[in-house]
Amino acid sequence: MAGHFIDCFAPGVGPEAAADRIAAALSRVQRKVLSRQRLTPGGQAPVAGPGTLRWRVQKLREDGGSFLVVEETGPARWDLSFFRALSATVGGIVVAREHYSREERRGLATFLFGRTVEVAARDPQHGATTVGGTSLEQLTGTRSVDDVYEARFAELTNTLAFRLREGTVLAAEDWQVSPPVERFAAEKPAAQSQAFLPNLEAAAWKKALAAGAAKGWEWRTATVRGASFVELRRDGAFDEADMAGLSAKVPAVVTALEVRGAGEPFRWSEAEKGKVVERGTGSGAPELFKVLYRAATLVGEGPGMVFGRGAEGWTPAR
Repeated sequence: MAGHFIDCFAPGVGPEAAADRIAAALSRVQRKVLSRQRLTPGGQAPVAGPGTLRWRVQKLREDGGSFLVVEETGPARWDLSFFRALSATVGGIVVAREHYSREERRGLATFLFGRTVEVAARDPQHGATTVGGTSLEQLTGTRSVDDVYEARFAELTNTLAFRLREGTVLAAEDWQVSPPVERFAAEKPAAQSQAFLPNLEAAAWKKALAAGAAKGWEWRTATVRGASFVELRRDGAFDEADMAGLSAKVPAVVTALEVRGAGEPFRWSEAEKGKVVERGTGSGAPELFKVLYRAATLVGEGPGMVFGRGAEGWTPAR
């Protein structure tokens, strides 16, 4: 029996605003929500018919954490523009998959903050699609698309792959949605920078702000598994000297990341006690995950789980 899977996961997304994030992403790509049906968490879901977008937010573990899964039934092919938009509205990582056994269609894609990290796909009709320089064959090697998809979930959430399929469902709905209206094209590259300051208490951050830290950036705070975390963002490239200066004002390691989108290489820098201690460049999802891990490991979390709080809540540093 042929199987057609079009789905994605987004680590760190909670049930409170998941529906709003998904609806905003659909709106960005000119797709409409025609109807909604709430599903009973943990109950028997009906068979999804054509035009159904089914989503669920699932608990990752008993001590906290959750993630979003979105599945589509019916479109001729995956809507990569929607997945890219979803990564912007959830404010984090989206990893998407298409697997159609009947037509030998396979594909994997990763998006971050509304930018394309990589797309690798192949189908008999359109041949290969590669954004980010890595073909599907290079990306998967001897593994299947499904194996790589689940391995990325495990890496980004720091857990076992089977938890993508099993676990407590916190919220779930079936939506009837209009079909995709545009064919995916990689966005025009435009630099955006993020910086991450783990294990930084509110009092220390308030003192740093008073001392003029992070001018030209926006900031917001969060608590991840009991550890305070500060996140910065700005349009354009980051300056290493600024990051070194920031690290002199806070009792925390500062990891800065600059992404351009369209599969182009990213750059990163790590500063501590007023000095840049590490720097590098990379491309593709596996190399990006390693950089995110550097920021997340100090709060004891998977590299995808420090995101997913949405695109709101930012305050300009003055």
